Amino acid sequence: MSVEGIISLNPNLVVVNADAGPAELGAQLNAAGIMVLTLPATYSIDTVKEKIRTLAKVIGAGAKGDELVQGIDRDLKEANDVLSRAKDKPRVIFCGRGPNMPNATMSGTKTTIDTMITLAGGINPITQFEGFKPLTDEAVVAAAPDVILMTERSFERSGGADGVIKFPGVSLTPAGKNRRFIAVSDMYFQGFGPGVGKAVKELAFKLHPDLKP
Repeated sequence: MSVEGIISLNPNLVVVNADAGPAELGAQLNAAGIMVLTLPATYSIDTVKEKIRTLAKVIGAGAKGDELVQGIDRDLKEANDVLSRAKDKPRVIFCGRGPNMPNATMSGTKTTIDTMITLAGGINPITQFEGFKPLTDEAVVAAAPDVILMTERSFERSGGADGVIKFPGVSLTPAGKNRRFIAVSDMYFQGFGPGVGKAVKELAFKLHPDLKP
């Protein structure tokens, strides 16, 4: 981020993730008399609720923060009630293709996507690495996914179902043979904020279509 660009906006408060750069960002903004609130860069339900409460307190909206947290708890309880009726846990891998990216990537562990799959009653079989790596035939076939999960934009960029089936190894998997591809809003994973409970609930129904809302 450009420190000069931020300062030019004359903010009273700047909220950043702990992994935001450059490293001297916070110190430079503080030196300019701007308050900086640094939030954890990790993603879990407890962390999301902690971030909401922290930010709400700082801006004098503690009651609203509590209301949002209670909403997350309600949505997750509803999702868990639904998932208690699930007969199995589908194996789900996430594939993505960003703008100007010739190759697709897949999600390993310790990502918002990995967390969402688990919360929605699925299993992410890609456990060999953390973060994201290029999609390979070997890894996809070995993962044997029942579902290929993507964002809507990535699904469109890939050419829809006809394009995804051509991804490395996909045609040889249960997901490919059944053409079971699920596209969800990009904000499912990029946001991971106050709407996380609703996103989990919606994804749970997509992964378990036999469980009617």
